Amino acid sequence: ILRLPGFRRAMADGQWGASLRKTLALFSFHLLSASAFPRAQSKCGHVAPKLFRGRGFVNLRRDGQGVLRDTRHFPKRGGLRAIGKGVQEKPIKYLDHATTYEIAEKALDAMDHYFATDNANVHRGAHALAARATEGYEGARAKIAQLINANEPQEVVFTRSATEAINLLASTWGDKNINEGDEIILSVQEHHSNILPWQHLARRKKAKITYIGLNRDYEYDLNQLREALSEKTKLVGICHASNVLGTLNPIPEITSMAREFGAVTLIDAAQTMSRSVVDVKSLGCDFLVGSGHKMMGPMGIGFLWGEYKLLEEMPPWQGGGEMIDEVFLERSTYALPPGRFEAGTPAIAESIGIGAAVDVLVEIGPENVLEKERELGCRLFERLSTIPNLHILGGPKGRLGVCSFTCDKFSDPKKFAEKILMKGFRVASGFHEAEPLHPYLGATQGSVRVSFKIGDRPEDVDAFVDAIRNLCE
Repeated sequence: ILRLPGFRRAMADGQWGASLRKTLALFSFHLLSASAFPRAQSKCGHVAPKLFRGRGFVNLRRDGQGVLRDTRHFPKRGGLRAIGKGVQEKPIKYLDHATTYEIAEKALDAMDHYFATDNANVHRGAHALAARATEGYEGARAKIAQLINANEPQEVVFTRSATEAINLLASTWGDKNINEGDEIILSVQEHHSNILPWQHLARRKKAKITYIGLNRDYEYDLNQLREALSEKTKLVGICHASNVLGTLNPIPEITSMAREFGAVTLIDAAQTMSRSVVDVKSLGCDFLVGSGHKMMGPMGIGFLWGEYKLLEEMPPWQGGGEMIDEVFLERSTYALPPGRFEAGTPAIAESIGIGAAVDVLVEIGPENVLEKERELGCRLFERLSTIPNLHILGGPKGRLGVCSFTCDKFSDPKKFAEKILMKGFRVASGFHEAEPLHPYLGATQGSVRVSFKIGDRPEDVDAFVDAIRNLCE
């Protein structure tokens, strides 16, 4: 503790005799700040010089032998280095970006700056710290609105995650608009977060849920949707891209068909905010959710976008500060959206972090991101398809840099993933929070999933495929 820079400064300034509370606060600050976790000098993975040079992605330092060393930059991962089981000093490449995307250095810097210079609450206080915090918080909202082509920033509601955003929607819009006998249409591709909130609502309201399957090409079955839609359909929910299949769904066609029956549409864009172009006007949806840690931002922050007229008609969800207009002992009135849905002190630093991540996405260009994703996804699918005993979940069309598969030699996906780790690649295994889809595709034990990021190169795909071939043949 005494060797921390903050404590040396405190003693030099005569602060050592201050209250215990101040001392502990100073200690806590330095544990959480960049001074406790020195940042490595980093560069973005090089794909195209004009697009990606110096974009500020976080990477680990390499020593003289090229081995990745722990710089304490990713304390969650503990350093990307394999130890034990016969593998010594072998670099590990992180290929699990569909679970959590690599955070942009600009996002870390923006959060550090907030904690170091402001660290005040938003929408309250006339002092400069509160004003700067509010400016950063609301600025992040405006950046998200611009990225997804929303009409106005007030259509963006901050939440803890995409999961919380869907729960908010089910508990407000759903509770008000879905009644006994009404129908909700989802798909077998959905993440659990876009299934369970609607199951809870349907059970409570005695509504019905219908699930749309896949056609012979492993694509969303539009014919099934056409047959399922009726005047009783109140909501159609669909992921922009499956986190298992790694393929884009035909959202404009889905939303257009739903609109013919007066149904509201919800798009789960958690997987595509950093992999594709997300434009709410082009998609034609009514609601859309996203997640910070899947779009180069921090954990603990997500958002719900909705057309303002729909948000305005929704009742409050949680009670507390900020979501009110006036409070009396007998009754209360509520703020307009988005404040109505943001009770209490929000995740200010995380909001500023996601705003900085949006800056990076805009700088690269969503169209460039999508082009690179398609290149990596196509190469990955084609090369994995040549491996004997390997079965890819899903088809070739609309591929992004995400792919799930099984191997006849490994009945347990976890054991398969452990073998892949020994080859130098960190991947996901199991059901990936999409358990219903796996038995639907015959993968009853789950699958292994690899997911690349912007900045990865074709050579990275080839190296991974070579490792899988060696294990499966």
